[in-house]
Amino acid sequence: MAEEAVVQLGHITFYLPIHNNLSQVEHTAAFLTYPGVSSKVFLYDWNPDASKMKEFYSSWKDVSTLDFSVANLLKEIAKDKKNGKSVVILLTASPNYNFGLSQFKFFTTLKEMLGDVILDVFPVGHCLFGCQSCGENTHRVPTYFTRYAKNVLPYTTTDIQRRFDNQKKSNSELNILICPSVGPMSFLSSPMIVDTLVTANKQANFASIVKLHGFCFLKNHPLSGISQLEETNVIKLSQNFRVASEDQYNILPYLEAADVIITDVDSSVAFESLFFSSKIILAYHNVGQKLPTENYMKLLFPFSDSQKLSELLSECLAGKIRNSGNQGQEFFKSLYGQVTGTEVEQIANIRNWLTISENPTFNSSVDDQQIIKRMTEDLLAGKWNVPETPADFLAFSGKVPQDVLELDTFIRQHLFQLEGIDLPRSLWKATHEKLSKEIFDAGNLFQLEYRDQLELVLLQDVKANQSVTLIDHAWTTDYPNARKTLQQLPNLRERLSNMFFQDEDEDEEGEDDEEGAEAEPKEPEEESQVENQVENQVEAQVEEESNVDKIWSTMWKHNQTYSVSNTESAVWYVMDEVGTAISHSDTPNLKCQPFIYVPMGIAFNLIWPIQDCKAGDIMTRDYYPVRTDEETRQAHLFVWNRNDENSAKFRGKFRAHRDKLASVKPPAPLPRKNPVENVPKIPRKVFTDVEIVGEYLTSDKFVTTKNEAEADILWLAADQLEFELMGDHQVCNQFKNEESLIFKHKLVETVQNYFGQTKWLPVSYNMETQLGEFIGDFLEREENGQDNTWIIKPWNMGRSADITVSKDLNCLLRTSETGPKVICKYIERPLLYENRKFDLRYIVLVKSAENFQVFLHNFFWIRLANETYSLENFEIYEKHFTVMNYSTFKMQQLRCPDFILGIEQQYPGIKWQDVQNKINKMIGEAFESGLGQDFPKGFVRSEKSRAMYGIDLMLDADFEPKLLEINFSPDIKRACYDGEYVNNIFTALFLPDSDVLREKF
Repeated sequence: MAEEAVVQLGHITFYLPIHNNLSQVEHTAAFLTYPGVSSKVFLYDWNPDASKMKEFYSSWKDVSTLDFSVANLLKEIAKDKKNGKSVVILLTASPNYNFGLSQFKFFTTLKEMLGDVILDVFPVGHCLFGCQSCGENTHRVPTYFTRYAKNVLPYTTTDIQRRFDNQKKSNSELNILICPSVGPMSFLSSPMIVDTLVTANKQANFASIVKLHGFCFLKNHPLSGISQLEETNVIKLSQNFRVASEDQYNILPYLEAADVIITDVDSSVAFESLFFSSKIILAYHNVGQKLPTENYMKLLFPFSDSQKLSELLSECLAGKIRNSGNQGQEFFKSLYGQVTGTEVEQIANIRNWLTISENPTFNSSVDDQQIIKRMTEDLLAGKWNVPETPADFLAFSGKVPQDVLELDTFIRQHLFQLEGIDLPRSLWKATHEKLSKEIFDAGNLFQLEYRDQLELVLLQDVKANQSVTLIDHAWTTDYPNARKTLQQLPNLRERLSNMFFQDEDEDEEGEDDEEGAEAEPKEPEEESQVENQVENQVEAQVEEESNVDKIWSTMWKHNQTYSVSNTESAVWYVMDEVGTAISHSDTPNLKCQPFIYVPMGIAFNLIWPIQDCKAGDIMTRDYYPVRTDEETRQAHLFVWNRNDENSAKFRGKFRAHRDKLASVKPPAPLPRKNPVENVPKIPRKVFTDVEIVGEYLTSDKFVTTKNEAEADILWLAADQLEFELMGDHQVCNQFKNEESLIFKHKLVETVQNYFGQTKWLPVSYNMETQLGEFIGDFLEREENGQDNTWIIKPWNMGRSADITVSKDLNCLLRTSETGPKVICKYIERPLLYENRKFDLRYIVLVKSAENFQVFLHNFFWIRLANETYSLENFEIYEKHFTVMNYSTFKMQQLRCPDFILGIEQQYPGIKWQDVQNKINKMIGEAFESGLGQDFPKGFVRSEKSRAMYGIDLMLDADFEPKLLEINFSPDIKRACYDGEYVNNIFTALFLPDSDVLREKF
């Protein structure tokens, strides 16, 4: 029960500057509606919601609205002084952010300049527990709850409960409130989480309301708002849920009416929900995000991915989750005390508002121009924020200087990079200046010196994080084009040679001098001029190609990488002479990071000292600055630190790994069963988002539906189904944890766990966890004179994207830096079709995991390389790769019967059926490894799951099949020339034993 007011505040006028929309109304509402107190709301003219806020407050008793300006503030303060009033400034912007801090600095400076007529500048903040926005943190009083406790809000919990009830089919359904925060750490920035919620809303029975953050309603605001990704997810939520209107800004009635609250772990909603006992709070957190205290987290049900959210929702709906009971309410009280409705009075006591000055001072000689001048000077002197931003000037409606606007544009364009490379904020302004004006001033700070090697040496003392230098790039390329570029550009070869081989050049010069001193002049030999020219040309070509090879191999010690969206190959670059001269150190004194300057679309590097350095110091950076364990770090640094000790260590790891695989005893083959299947009701309803299925599923035994909840069969394009939310009658086209076979690194792990090293899976390593083992294997092969060609692939990308083939160890190790990779022994002796490489694509159906019913379609596709195969020139795509249908290269069609006939003709004595039998056995064993191991090592065996997979394989020169990868829901568009192909797949998977299985599989 709310208590009555116990103090008089009639001597105070509250001033509230409004920079936002309705989202922060409740944080000051208890003050503005306090009995006997007048208030003044000042509206910034740059706030696009200013007119809406003016209209909103126009109906509030004793609240007047005015345009924000320093002149208006001075005028109103003078009036209040004349009327014997003191002024309390209420601020809702958090001092934890630029604008809030600038606003606080402005009003405290104003108080300093005008006198104690301004009684207090009070940052109310805009939430409770979450980010603890009260910058001074001098109180923990829940003023947000005051009007709720007094039951004077414009809507009640009963009103909200009615909105939930209107959706329900039965009273037993739960009320679920969805309250995303905003920003990159919110689930509003996670399409997968939002999609999971949408799916749950379609599949399960519960009543739901989405309560959006107030920023979601802002448009074209200079300070606040949401990203394009968040906006997309807001639209998705709005299309699939009931959404609370913006004017219902106080969330407390919603929290009281809800049974389950889904929010973000750093949102105040999670904490505010604890006030109400018996609430289940599902709290999203980003992987790697710093979490609140353990005591707080115990009261929540955290999740960081869609799978965990699905599990939690399923448990909620099944009544398996117990709320924290009174523990949450006790935790709330331990921090904020009891909600009594007297929170304003408590604040008045804490902030000394009750002490009335008989004659508060007021410096009336200060005018608005003096104040604005003082504020601007303080800003530009770095007394507020570094670097200064438009928000700082907007805090007092000052004119934003052009250079500040330009800097702000730069920061907005590059914020992700600036924060990502951990560049100190104090260097952002200098970085902008150097990039925009292309200032390359490394010569003022460094010089190149040849000591034991070429080094970058400091010319003057520098302090840590006090300067930044721009480094240009001498060369930018990618793996497929690097060698060709070197061949075509002699000037580039010369420059890189000078950079890479400085020490060798000096040695050669000495040798040349000695030879010149001792050599006797020779008479020209009697050779024809033509023969001499030919010989010189051949020698020049050989020397040129040798130089190209030498530069290409050496560049992997010097180049760096960054990724660009919408490209299939990583970008590699070599820094200029200054950047290339920076040595490695485990305790570097420089930080060196790539930076893409958006206006020019050009990449540079930024270097800045991270230690205090003295003139004459050699400048160093960490060549592998990724945070990881020491063993993995040393494996990556093997490129620059190859020695006998490290080599022996990695060989030992490889031998232990090899012995471990050799010790695995393959289990007995899984038994194939033919269970009695129930005859389903015909036609079976199919929900699908796969266009080709909707187009070609024409059998009268199936009918498509747009209602996911009523469907018998869910056939989805992405392998992200929320299994826990499926209806009891539903089956789907995927298995839980099928990534154990369809992710390349998981495929290697799954097969090796089950069989050890098989002859049908090329020797493979996960480059994230087995880099040392791979190095050891490479060194062993090198010593034994074995072929050492390897292919390195991303964990989960198809269509030959970002794949590298090489026999250069440094190239392979550096390529592993461009993202999670698996590396496999290259099939150096592949079976050839008309002297060209090929691979085969098979379609496999898994009808039952429990009974090991796996079927192989009797038709397969052939994909041919375009150029004659040879074990060289690995960057030539058409020689070493076969996937042409997603590229600009010519694709050759070859029918299955023609291919079989061609193989048998080119290799007399070979019967394709014998080869096919080997392929069948290999595919069966591959799926056996996934279906024969329990979760989490293998598939979750469920009768609700069926699936179609694409198997890519090659044959080696001995006609042995080699598994390349397994793909979920492969593209079958080319197979649909047979109008029954989709019908046959659905009949085979979803109907009892049929002739289709016997005839087609």
